[in-house]
Amino acid sequence: MSYLPKTKKKQLPKDFMISFIATLRRLVGDISRRLPNDPDVYRIKQRMVLVDSAPQLAIEELGLVLYKYRAPILAGNEDFFLQLPIAPLIKKPEDRTVAETLVPKLKAIWTSLGAKTKSAYFCLVRDLLQDYLEYACQ
Repeated sequence: MSYLPKTKKKQLPKDFMISFIATLRRLVGDISRRLPNDPDVYRIKQRMVLVDSAPQLAIEELGLVLYKYRAPILAGNEDFFLQLPIAPLIKKPEDRTVAETLVPKLKAIWTSLGAKTKSAYFCLVRDLLQDYLEYACQ
């Protein structure tokens, strides 16, 4: 996974949503390539189609989870990430949030990732958090 840092400029709230969704798509796309037959990842990809019609819901749902764990995310704390207490609380997979589905998948592949890919993933998650913070402060 190659990662190029985003260049930040003054953006309107809609631009932060677009940036957030684009970054989320990159993360989901990479996980999908690593777990091509996983039904949960497939459901996340299906939900990404719906995100276009309601991007505000996606940024607010996932953004709140990112905000809750902002300190360890910004620190790039791998140990914290592996122990992240997000587990599917909802039994039916189709009712789970993106965070409840995505985080366990990230944890499942984490040990097989190289250092550069882990770093790139942390950058993507930090970008998601930064876009959410910018969006929320507008």
